Amino acid sequence: GGDAQAAASMLDDFLAALTESEAAMHAAHSDADWQALYHEVHKLAGSTPIVGAAALHGAAVHLQNFLNLDPRPVDRIDMGIADVSQQIGRFRDAVSR
Repeated sequence: GGDAQAAASMLDDFLAALTESEAAMHAAHSDADWQALYHEVHKLAGSTPIVGAAALHGAAVHLQNFLNLDPRPVDRIDMGIADVSQQIGRFRDAVSR
């Protein structure tokens, strides 16, 4: 809406939540808690468009799709986690410049 201060505040909130979300995602993955992992990835996918994190959004949606399969393709989920983590790092780097 053109409000730079509101946009900066939303980005700050997203980055703060991102740290917690990433930790929860990795903990759920380590425990093979697919429901908790899906929940974290779903929240992440829902929040990324607000801050323009398109590549991170795509990686999260892609991972969500694998988490919905039965049986779950654990090797693809592992790769999806790695991709989401990489995209988180890329997003953080991009906004810190």
